[in-house]
Amino acid sequence: MATKEYVSYSRENVRKNGLFSFIIFFFAALLVSAMFCLNLLFDYAFILAVPLLILPTMFAFQRAIIILRDADTLSFSLVFSGYRKYFSERFMSTYSFFKTLLWVGITYLALSFVSSLAVNIIFYTTNYMGYTDMIYEIIEAPLTVESLEVIYENHIDLFNIYRMFLALPPLSICSLLSLFFFSRNSTSFFMRSSAVTFSGKYISNLSALTHRRYSKKFYSMFFYLNWPLFVLYIGGFALGGYLGSLYHFDLNTIFTFGVALGLFVSFALFGFKYFANKEAIYKSLLNEYQETDEYIKRSNQEKMEKLKQAELEYQKILKELEDSNEDDEDDSNSD
Repeated sequence: MATKEYVSYSRENVRKNGLFSFIIFFFAALLVSAMFCLNLLFDYAFILAVPLLILPTMFAFQRAIIILRDADTLSFSLVFSGYRKYFSERFMSTYSFFKTLLWVGITYLALSFVSSLAVNIIFYTTNYMGYTDMIYEIIEAPLTVESLEVIYENHIDLFNIYRMFLALPPLSICSLLSLFFFSRNSTSFFMRSSAVTFSGKYISNLSALTHRRYSKKFYSMFFYLNWPLFVLYIGGFALGGYLGSLYHFDLNTIFTFGVALGLFVSFALFGFKYFANKEAIYKSLLNEYQETDEYIKRSNQEKMEKLKQAELEYQKILKELEDSNEDDEDDSNSD
């Protein structure tokens, strides 16, 4: 498929899915955003909310679009039956959550180090909100809990701002990075929903290897078709963060409002098109998936042949040792 054909295929899918597709993803965006707001009650609750609530819900609504093509009606019970199905072996690795969590965690640590270095240098050189003066207060103060508490209370606004500048940029970038990883990995959804007999783990490996081997084709299609999703998310995140700061000037509140509104705006306005785009990308890579599958099988076959060869050589060495031991015994007996 050429680029124009991707667009045409995606547009045709949107037409087939109809207005109900837009309604489904609008409701999904609203529900997912509400789920993320659990983070307001418990700091970093999103670490549990994402794998246990948000991703299964998005999977259920994506599955609903496939069902909608084969059926004239679609009930909410049928939509949410996909929530339970997500936790099966075949579908649970659709978004590669744990692999994504690992890479996002590493990125967060790296960004936090850079952010900490930059914030401390800027705050110290500019004496922002008395940061430099506070440092000298801490150095000169006696090392007691009471003295440190007094310093904290005297500079509580500075500590809040400091924490904000320290953690918000890495968290914001990592939230966008997570959206990208989940979007990229979920292309395998269509293979999992097909009649292929591969296991969920094999599909994950096949999809990841295909994306690496044909990265230029995959990523050029992916970003060409889906860039509005990320632009809408960034805009929604900025607006949500600003509204959150008006409600309560706190890191958790600003981050939660930002992600919640970012998810709502991006998926409510672009979710129906985004899903059709992913299917167009998957269809265009069918030959590449097949070639990668053959490549994996050849690689596995070569590994098996090498193992068999190594086993034969090992058996040969054992046989030579046994023969050598027998010769030694015969020599000793003759003596």
